[in-house]
Amino acid sequence: MKKEHSRLKLLNIICGVILLAGIAVLAAMIIMDYRDLSASRSEHISDTETTGSQQQTVPISTVSDSDTHILESVYTLDDPEAYLDNTLFLGDSRTLALSLDGLIPDYNTFAENGINHIDYMERYWNDSITGAYGTIDQIAAIRKPKRIYVALGINGVSFLEEDRFTETFRELIVSLKTASPDSDLIIEAMLPVSASYETENPTISNLSIRIMNDFFQQLAAELDAYYLPIDSCVSDDSNAMAAEFDRGDGLHYNSDGCLQLYNYLITHPAVRAGAEPETAFSADYE
Repeated sequence: MKKEHSRLKLLNIICGVILLAGIAVLAAMIIMDYRDLSASRSEHISDTETTGSQQQTVPISTVSDSDTHILESVYTLDDPEAYLDNTLFLGDSRTLALSLDGLIPDYNTFAENGINHIDYMERYWNDSITGAYGTIDQIAAIRKPKRIYVALGINGVSFLEEDRFTETFRELIVSLKTASPDSDLIIEAMLPVSASYETENPTISNLSIRIMNDFFQQLAAELDAYYLPIDSCVSDDSNAMAAEFDRGDGLHYNSDGCLQLYNYLITHPAVRAGAEPETAFSADYE
């Protein structure tokens, strides 16, 4: 009897130990599940906050293909000559080449070899249509054209600090819009140089050109202007000047290149929905 009692006592002790061990294991499992749940929740919150932050931070180079400020859709003009006749073309030697090749009207072209956009703002121009003599914003204020194309920057990107470049280019665009607020303003992408030109002239790179083109896109959206990605029609697979359009110096475009630029310009025009068909201008200027 005594022996039986001892066995029962031992059995109770063993059962108690097993019960306590089971409780301990169960408690440990509950703690681990709680930690996993907390970690998962923290990751979800972190991902949500990061996504929200990314949605609010858009780099300059990210511009939607559907952005209406970018002239990338092909459009057939009823009268390309009338379109060009109501347009001013502001630029440097690359724009001047289009005029000399007879592709854009010389009387609407205000361009000079080697000029940068800062000097351009200060230069005085003769306007053969109105007889006016003044800065480009003064000419624009008198002419009040349907649109103004700006193709400048290549002669400033080589030596101007980025902040100085963007500040002064913005100043040019604002002055034009202030002078002729009803004119559509089109900022053209800077055209690339050849790969060999980059090697020989390290102060001008196609990378720096693309960075400034990103800025042009942003500026056009900000100031209710247009951006024309015309560089795409004369670039090779490496985003340098395509060899077939090189005039020989890696900077300027030959006749085939100029024709390519002209064709892109008139097939990607700044035409507002519902606009009346254009005719060649015939205005009386005071």
